[in-house]
Amino acid sequence: MSSTAAAPSFTKPTRQILSPVNVSAWLHSEAYTIYTKMLMDLNECVKRKSTTEQCTVSPAVQSVIGVLDKIGSYIADFPPKDLDEQRFGNKAFRDWHAKVTQEAESLLAGMLPDTQKAAAVELAAYFLDSFGNATRIDYGSGSPIYSQISSISNEKSHQAL
Repeated sequence: MSSTAAAPSFTKPTRQILSPVNVSAWLHSEAYTIYTKMLMDLNECVKRKSTTEQCTVSPAVQSVIGVLDKIGSYIADFPPKDLDEQRFGNKAFRDWHAKVTQEAESLLAGMLPDTQKAAAVELAAYFLDSFGNATRIDYGSGSPIYSQISSISNEKSHQAL
């Protein structure tokens, strides 16, 4: 009799840290342990390295750079607008973010192995939040955290093979 592992299911994540109690739960979670370990590992990797030092770029990292280059090229399509009417940010960011939102799952699926493409729905939320909040035009302090969580999720997707 053959046993086949069930394919993982992926869903669009929802915010779970909504109160101080939730923060406490997060700080004691396995996810937080994984997150802080990744930060420490990244820290160790760059110690005593010059920013001009040559390094090998893996195919996985190259695919991430390709996606970032692609969405970076969209900026030319959304010039600044209404700058006299706004106090902070640039309203064109909302349009750029909408375009990235529309393409996020497809772009992320293109980076994943065939067996993990379904993870794009989950990864997209963290990926999009890593650019800030389009409603508030806020590139707030949480953005780097979402970027790291997106990286962790992507790494976990590749490990699941």
